[in-house]
Amino acid sequence: MPTPPAYRHRMRPAFWIVAGLSLVLTGLWLIQPASAERLELDGGNVAEEVEEHVHYGQNDTTTIEHDEHHGNPLAEIPFELRLDLRKAYASPLGEMVMRYVREAKPNVDELMAGVTDTIGLDVRTAIGEVVLRGEGMNEMDLQLVADLGDTTGKLEGWMLTLPGYDSDEIDDQTLLHTFLIGDEEHHEHRDGDTVVGHDGRDMHRVWAAMPKARDGRITLVASFDEGDTVEMAEAVVAGDPVDDAPGLGGDEVFALRMDELGEHGLPEGAPGSAVFESVETLTLKLGSGRDVTANVSMSTTSPARARQVSQLLQGMIALGQLVAIEEPEAQPLADFLKEVRVELTETGDEAAVSASFRSSHEKVEEWIEFLMENAH
Repeated sequence: MPTPPAYRHRMRPAFWIVAGLSLVLTGLWLIQPASAERLELDGGNVAEEVEEHVHYGQNDTTTIEHDEHHGNPLAEIPFELRLDLRKAYASPLGEMVMRYVREAKPNVDELMAGVTDTIGLDVRTAIGEVVLRGEGMNEMDLQLVADLGDTTGKLEGWMLTLPGYDSDEIDDQTLLHTFLIGDEEHHEHRDGDTVVGHDGRDMHRVWAAMPKARDGRITLVASFDEGDTVEMAEAVVAGDPVDDAPGLGGDEVFALRMDELGEHGLPEGAPGSAVFESVETLTLKLGSGRDVTANVSMSTTSPARARQVSQLLQGMIALGQLVAIEEPEAQPLADFLKEVRVELTETGDEAAVSASFRSSHEKVEEWIEFLMENAH
């Protein structure tokens, strides 16, 4: 879902960590834009800031669908996003990002401590891999799966404060929670059984559960469909996999897969649309261990298209390096591009293109500084 411009401007250096934090705190906040008012910290009372982040208050119980992505060609692309919060916060890259966050928001650690006290979970150490997947941001079939370790903290008690809250029992040990998400502060009037906000967004009902697996580990599962949530919860209890995709291995902290790109490509005539139409699946992985690693792989409609994409990427790298000759201040960009490796793999009628990168955290921090200085 597109992020509001004001939010992008303030939180750009650490969006992926802040987004992951918001996702876990609300059970499904990552699939709606965070309001600027909720993220704005003015140095006031931290308890009030925490209350603003985690307390909605309970009132209405109805929903209405609203398409916030009309005209966005990427909104219908099936995707799966994975973020391991525990590994990310502990990684050198996570520490680097948090330094930028503290510079922008000096009281962020105090705020996070207040959130930890409120929900009974330290998101920096308690939350493992978080998965968000769906058939596109236009659809109300988004699903969330999050590894909570061995405790739910105070999450189930906190859910009682959410608007439209109700619950049922999946089994003797697992509650099925349901509540509404949306920006309650922006609601202006009631249209029949639906509360409508002046910003055009409505409240949507979410179903969530925190089943415990046989090994004692607890998983948060949530979706906009009651049946999907119950099915995921029962799978966790039975010890069955909630999804078939491999998790984040080794030093990987983030992964994003997008499918059917060619079918939902850019508008005809848009820059890069011809190449975009030939890409079937795109996968991005980011790791942080001894070095920072990144890999982007693409499967294409044919080996001929794969060769074309490979040539395009290599040409863009060469062009970027040429820029530094004319503009010496762009040398950090050229140094970055030197570390990118493009590889073409052909097997019969199938082909794939990958662009990989590996560099030290110190060098990456220099490039981040360069990008931030030239972002305006």
